[in-house]
Amino acid sequence: MLDDAEIARRLPAWCALSELFVDTEFDEATARSIARQLQTTGFDDAALDLMLRREVAPVFVRNVFAGNWTGWKAEDVREMVLDHLRRRERWPARMASPLLKQFDKMMLSAFADAWQQVRNELSRQRQAGT
Repeated sequence: MLDDAEIARRLPAWCALSELFVDTEFDEATARSIARQLQTTGFDDAALDLMLRREVAPVFVRNVFAGNWTGWKAEDVREMVLDHLRRRERWPARMASPLLKQFDKMMLSAFADAWQQVRNELSRQRQAGT
């Protein structure tokens, strides 16, 4: 499990990545905003991609059905992701239904274009030094 310092370090990235799953129209302004937040975290693309796939998406990908239109407070993101990580460590969770895992993978693929748009914007911002 992550220690308090690592949780504090990851929380801004978790919050920014969770915005990919808010049930609103995704546009260039949203991509810029998420990229700007991610740039300040200091994580590289590989770390952010891993965080998205293993820590954030499993928690928020189903929001497509729940319909949160406003996003989540940082403390809610923190608790939801930590709860997911704790459950993932228990052996029954590791044996979770392959169908459920496949469903989550399919749902995440629906957000692949938005994530690529954020990554492109993040790269542009890094190159521009903004």
